[in-house]
Amino acid sequence: METIRQIALTEHKLKGNSVLSEIRFRPATDADCLFAYELKKAVDFDLLTLEHGWDEELQWALHQHEWNTGLPTVICHQDKPIGTYMLLEKRDQIYFSRFFILPNYQNQGIGRKVMEYVIRYSKQTGKPCSLSYLKDSHAGSLYKRMGFEIYREESPFIYTRYTPTKC
Repeated sequence: METIRQIALTEHKLKGNSVLSEIRFRPATDADCLFAYELKKAVDFDLLTLEHGWDEELQWALHQHEWNTGLPTVICHQDKPIGTYMLLEKRDQIYFSRFFILPNYQNQGIGRKVMEYVIRYSKQTGKPCSLSYLKDSHAGSLYKRMGFEIYREESPFIYTRYTPTKC
């Protein structure tokens, strides 16, 4: 059986502007399921609607399936949930997914700080980190700046990978 390990920033405190200094991380609980769904909807609704339309029943079923495969880490500002992410380690690879931040908290450095941690973890383990995102997502420019390279495009997704350099 393959070993999968979830990695979290649960005890890590971000440094930076006033919003960043008040960011904390905690493991999700079942009580966060609806928040995580509404968060995904707030972030991806327009992008998914442009490409395929939004099928509420399908999206809820997909969300529940993802939720049942593993709970993400919740990003909080002043103890209020504002985002999620999942970082999984499998044998020789790290997978980063379910990364959403409420729109009114975007562009404040939170995503960059989370990605800096992901890159640091990738370098420490020597394992590449893969992620995918919707093709018109503004997060794509963040991933590119952080050194993720596109290796496949399959509408509506773009698949990227960060490969740590060996010293």
